[in-house]
Amino acid sequence: MMDSVAQNAFYNEYLSEMTLLCVENDEFSRVLYASFFDTLVSKVIVVDNEEEGYAQYKKQHIDIIITDHHMPQLDGFELIRKVRADNPSMPIILVTAIDSTDSIIEALKLHVSNFVHKPGDTEEWFDAVLTAARSVLSKRYIEAERNKKIKEFQEKERYSAYQERLAFDKELSILR
Repeated sequence: MMDSVAQNAFYNEYLSEMTLLCVENDEFSRVLYASFFDTLVSKVIVVDNEEEGYAQYKKQHIDIIITDHHMPQLDGFELIRKVRADNPSMPIILVTAIDSTDSIIEALKLHVSNFVHKPGDTEEWFDAVLTAARSVLSKRYIEAERNKKIKEFQEKERYSAYQERLAFDKELSILR
């Protein structure tokens, strides 16, 4: 098994190709997210409300979403519900200062990937994003392997059909 330094270097390589959407109404937190995550991922999109977050999710190729729970217009759960309708497996990290049991239960029902308690520290943020990245990488690997197997099967089917045509043509030439 890889040691943690090598493992982090391995994931950092893949993180550097990902796009992160951060939905946060607090300006200070948005600046903090942009500066911290800019060193980890390829692209950081930071917006200040759920509606703009969903618009960016639909417009961009997003790999991981971080959303605040409590925002003035609509809460983060509304964004999560919309995203889940499109993509049930999208990694979503919920940021909250609230320890309400009802909120935690609602987040679990929506299959939130991870929680970060505000304000959080850099290690907590890194671990949450790394866990989400692992999920993305796993999905990509499984999809690539699936596509590889499909291609192999299609090639075998074409070859088999070709062999059958050759055998049929040979039998026809013998019969003539």
